[in-house]
Amino acid sequence: MTHPRLLAIFAHADDETLLAGALLAKYAAKGAEVRLVCAAPGDEEQEDRLTRAAAILGISLVTSLRYEPSPMWPASGRRSGADIGGVPFVQSEPVQSQAPLLARAPLTDLTSRIAGRLDEFLPHAVLTHSPYGEYGHPDHTLVHRAALSAFVQRDRPGSRLYCLAYPLPLVRLNERLMRFSGRDTRRMGPDGLFDLRAAVKAAPQKTGVVDVRAYVPARQKAAQIYEQAVRAGPLPLKMLERSPLWVRRRFFGRAAVTRLFPPSHVFDEDLFEH
Repeated sequence: MTHPRLLAIFAHADDETLLAGALLAKYAAKGAEVRLVCAAPGDEEQEDRLTRAAAILGISLVTSLRYEPSPMWPASGRRSGADIGGVPFVQSEPVQSQAPLLARAPLTDLTSRIAGRLDEFLPHAVLTHSPYGEYGHPDHTLVHRAALSAFVQRDRPGSRLYCLAYPLPLVRLNERLMRFSGRDTRRMGPDGLFDLRAAVKAAPQKTGVVDVRAYVPARQKAAQIYEQAVRAGPLPLKMLERSPLWVRRRFFGRAAVTRLFPPSHVFDEDLFEH
């Protein structure tokens, strides 16, 4: 395949780096055109961080869907960030003073906007969040559902849809740590409607692992832009982001994924090759 196209669809600024940075950097370095759809990047300073990190990873274009990031818990605050620079950034919708929270967006609306990006770019592979939202963010899970719905509607032969497949023992550990800290992991999101424990129990198994060890340094460099988000993130992430490079290569050097569509009995070691 010449000039493969990869579309990453994530919820927030920093998800592309902290969750999939080495994977995206690998395909960009190998000659693929990599683009990013970010549903709810945050304020202008966070958008600047996003475009700068995207440039480090080799992402050629970032498109915002103009939603607002949702809090992980009922009645909690929103995030923000700061920095400058980056790749081309497209706002698919006008800036609104009261943009809707992503977790409260109608699934049909989000699906339609993602479908529009698929029609524009015609990617050979699409990568998005896991159904349990990696560490349980309700915005992530909604983006997962919308990306799956939009992709299946298009039904393009030869194209693939993947989601991230984080190690379930690590996901369960983080869920337990949140419970031990007094959080109710069965009532997450701004309206308490997301049940992380149930989502983890129903999580699909990984169907592929991509070797990205050579691209962990690029992820590390991009992650430095999101230091504020790392400090506010889950404990396992904070520990890993402060570890030596050899430790990061161990944990981030093999990107596990689940192929959602089309189904396959072959264990994938590449997002494009058959």
